[in-house]
Amino acid sequence: MMPPSDRANHLRSSAKRGEGARQRRQSATPGRGRRPSSPPRSGTSASTSRGGSEGHAGKSSSSSRQRGVPEGQLEAAVLEGVAYIRVVGLGNALRSLAMNRLLEEQMRLDALQRLVVDLRDCTSLDSTFMGTLLGLARSLDEAHGNHPAVILANPAEHVHSQLAMLGLLDVEPLIVLAGEVVEFPATAQRVTLPELSSQCDLDARLATILEAHQRLVALTPENEARFGPFLRSLLADLQARHR
Repeated sequence: MMPPSDRANHLRSSAKRGEGARQRRQSATPGRGRRPSSPPRSGTSASTSRGGSEGHAGKSSSSSRQRGVPEGQLEAAVLEGVAYIRVVGLGNALRSLAMNRLLEEQMRLDALQRLVVDLRDCTSLDSTFMGTLLGLARSLDEAHGNHPAVILANPAEHVHSQLAMLGLLDVEPLIVLAGEVVEFPATAQRVTLPELSSQCDLDARLATILEAHQRLVALTPENEARFGPFLRSLLADLQARHR
């Protein structure tokens, strides 16, 4: 088994190689990996400009089914201070809530220093999931100051575009792309996170959506244009619920 210090060094080296590769791609292809100024296409991040955060997987979900991959779930493992999350299918608001609960508990136990997210079987990420990743990265940074706090591994081109569009690839070294394929450690005990019902703890779900979009809106002016109206509407709804 790789010692903890060697594993951390390997992950940091992989992240650095990913940044070097990304810079070379950007110099060869102008504009790749940068935030576009146009609004999101339907089904890319969340359809939040219309008041929701539940994007959809689109054509890529059929390819996952053909490979025998479940349509949607999160797999998780924690080993030697590193949490590994594998996103299968759509990363959405409900799954971000399940992920957040697990990792916040690990942080309360001071058992977590870094997060690696395997996106090879991810078909799409909605804005709530991406805003939650940003929040986890900042929490880990505040607790330990380790960079990178979050390593994103193996994203397909569509998912890479979603991350770039909302600015998550522009917060280095807090969040970085891995420079090589990252696997779950063979010795890690992997679990599938429970699938939460859309009716579960509505206040917690709405709070997750709210906080995720507040982070995104504060990140870039483009995100303010995309999500500002939705965020203000959600805040009004929450205030009405608690009167």
